[in-house]
Amino acid sequence: MRYFNITVRAVIVLLLSITNLGAQVTTENSQPVLLQFRQQKGEVLHAESVVNESVFINGIFSHDAIIGESSVSIIRDANLDGEGTAVLDTTFRTEERINGLPSYLEWVSSQMVRLKRDARGRMDVPGDAVRPVLRNIPVFSEYPVKPGDSWTADAEEVHIFRISGRLAGPYRGEIPASYEYIENVQRGGKTLAHILIRYNIYLPITGPGEPVRFVSGRSEQNLYWDVEQGHPVFKSEDFEFLMMMSNGVVQEFRGHQEVNYRSVMELNREEVSGSLRRGLENTSGMVGITVNPVDEGVLLSLKDGENVLFEPESAIIPAERISWLATLKSLLELYSDRDILITGHTAHFGTKEGRKALSEERAAAVAGVLFPAGRRGPGKLYIRAAGSDEPAADEGSEAGRAANRRVEILILD
Repeated sequence: MRYFNITVRAVIVLLLSITNLGAQVTTENSQPVLLQFRQQKGEVLHAESVVNESVFINGIFSHDAIIGESSVSIIRDANLDGEGTAVLDTTFRTEERINGLPSYLEWVSSQMVRLKRDARGRMDVPGDAVRPVLRNIPVFSEYPVKPGDSWTADAEEVHIFRISGRLAGPYRGEIPASYEYIENVQRGGKTLAHILIRYNIYLPITGPGEPVRFVSGRSEQNLYWDVEQGHPVFKSEDFEFLMMMSNGVVQEFRGHQEVNYRSVMELNREEVSGSLRRGLENTSGMVGITVNPVDEGVLLSLKDGENVLFEPESAIIPAERISWLATLKSLLELYSDRDILITGHTAHFGTKEGRKALSEERAAAVAGVLFPAGRRGPGKLYIRAAGSDEPAADEGSEAGRAANRRVEILILD
């Protein structure tokens, strides 16, 4: 999930800290086990990573960067071949910390890739896909293993670089990875296999006109794997990658990455939509909120035309509307394990930049009422500024413009 940006801006993601695993090492009576992905249809695996890296230009320190990214993999089908192969829809999200709003993440972009993965971890990724960056890690031994055992398996890295405002690549390189089963640890009644993964990469780039001449580097990863459930719990990585440009400039990236994983089952969109509607109907005055199942999750749209949530050119929520949102707050707290995206919208007036800023302020205003202290639980809170790009009504009348001064809340898997 690494993403190197030559014009890096600080990006951060809130993580559940697992620095102290609170685990007890156990090596006694360690019997061989078959490590594998146990993939269940409808399971959703979240991977949330943060990279702290230092960048050097021609050996001279340039800057530090914090880069955050997350991925969400939904298992659409499982055991296709009778040997555990599954189809996954994996969405890669890019997010940024918002200055002055420490509890929120700005939703920058997302990209979905449909891929296959077998029980050992080998991937079948579409040829035109640039994500995931790191593929076929981990790949487990085809035989049962125990602490002290080791094996090797081929992996692949796909590097993408942003150079002077444009993307270069993807550059693909096959890499032999070595695995060492270090120990078992007990945490929360579960057995976690501690596996050390190492690899080196040297990737010459021979295409004409490419801005990069070669990429080389090394990675050392410590993976903690839930043996019974068959999925990762935590991974840390120390890395050093060097990139030589075609003009002779050498850029070096040294850093540390941590990835936390969590697993839930796919949201039952119809059931959740019905539950939310009943909760709203049973509360006096809760009008103007529509609830609908959509491909991405469950969408709530706040667009009360008679009692306008926002006045023109304003992100101030009237006092009576704040109390109106209090019931919605209690309903959303039932989904603390789900990510929530709050999107602000405006009518079409002023400049594009102004509309974007105002729609972000509107999303943040609603988020501040619903989650004044941030989320309780593992689910993350995103806000997004749509400006006037996604109108809900024709703007030929004041009623239409009022309908577009709205906020939408999306409960995600």
